[in-house]
Amino acid sequence: MVQFEDPKLAVHGYYRYTDIQFYWYKAIPSEKGRNALRAFLSSDSLVHPENPLHLGIQGMELYMLTIPSGEMRLCFSSKQLEYMRYWLHAVKAINTLDDIPLPSTEYLILESQVKSVSPVLYRTVKDLKHAMRDLKKTNQRLKTSPGGLTDLRTMFERVRAAFQTKKGIWAAIDFESFEYDHRALTEFGYSILTWDKKGQEVRREGHWCVEENMNLLNGKFHVCIQGFKFGTSEIIPDAEFRKRVYDVVYNNGLPGPLYLILHGGAGDRAYLNACGVPFTHVNHDLPATTPIPRAKNAPELKEAELPNVHTLDTQELFKALEGNHKIARNLERMCQLMRLSEVNQIGGWHNAGNDAHWTMEALISMASGEPLDKQREVRWPEKIAPPSLPNTT
Repeated sequence: MVQFEDPKLAVHGYYRYTDIQFYWYKAIPSEKGRNALRAFLSSDSLVHPENPLHLGIQGMELYMLTIPSGEMRLCFSSKQLEYMRYWLHAVKAINTLDDIPLPSTEYLILESQVKSVSPVLYRTVKDLKHAMRDLKKTNQRLKTSPGGLTDLRTMFERVRAAFQTKKGIWAAIDFESFEYDHRALTEFGYSILTWDKKGQEVRREGHWCVEENMNLLNGKFHVCIQGFKFGTSEIIPDAEFRKRVYDVVYNNGLPGPLYLILHGGAGDRAYLNACGVPFTHVNHDLPATTPIPRAKNAPELKEAELPNVHTLDTQELFKALEGNHKIARNLERMCQLMRLSEVNQIGGWHNAGNDAHWTMEALISMASGEPLDKQREVRWPEKIAPPSLPNTT
């Protein structure tokens, strides 16, 4: 027998879609409340343009939760259920709120109990009806997935959830150094994404070259690309170069959050250290709860302590998208497999500014898209994984 919750004691969290869709209305004691709720929860009603839960978006937004085992759960939020009750009462579909009691918190899933929460949008009745079928297939596949891939999938959904809040500062960066002496930094590129008050994207990109090292040209291991294709390159002294790199992190990390986006970033982390940015206290993982700005009254940073900074690696995110945790794609191949717009026409690989631009483009494409499995299906509809190409690593 389904229990109900005293609304005064309600705790916010998530309820499984199947429990709400198929069982909640059956347990409602009043016939009027039962009929009103059943009509509201029908698939046609949920995706209808005039559904009050849409709040300016086209389609029904639900939430995909990753539980500790790595499996996925499709859910309503408790706030959505509360809004359903208040709306049905406001339009006089029910006499009082007591006609539709909230489900008991016994069935509530708290955000602290899961590994990630990310929004998912269903635009049509077909999409919504297929949601549980697709989720069942995904969970069956996850039961046999290696642990490393499960962790990558969790990170992918956490990045999606954080990105779709349109908050924080997202900065893709890339360094180049002399191939015979990696202590000699030659270039730094950045692509920074923020949003204005209207939710519109604001993009800043740049490319800096070290004046003292302009004569150090690569060519044996990586072709030296001089042309920055997304702005004007600046040639500056080494000391100013390192100071500017330091400022990119610290000025954007306060109050933050700052998401530093790398691609296979082991070398970039070492170069950041060389510019005075310590990675001793950096967050190399996103928490289950989306990061928030550092409080104005927060204590001053300690020596060697970074501000509100998190690092993301598009190479690792693409492993999750591709469904193979063993293959590490280089930036060019990853962008080609993702079919990013004009990637083959513009290119410009191994220029730090261009590489930062394409790293950001890849991040945006993954983080602004559908949940992971749906993205894979849309990107490569004829295959579970993308086509195998020669020399792809």
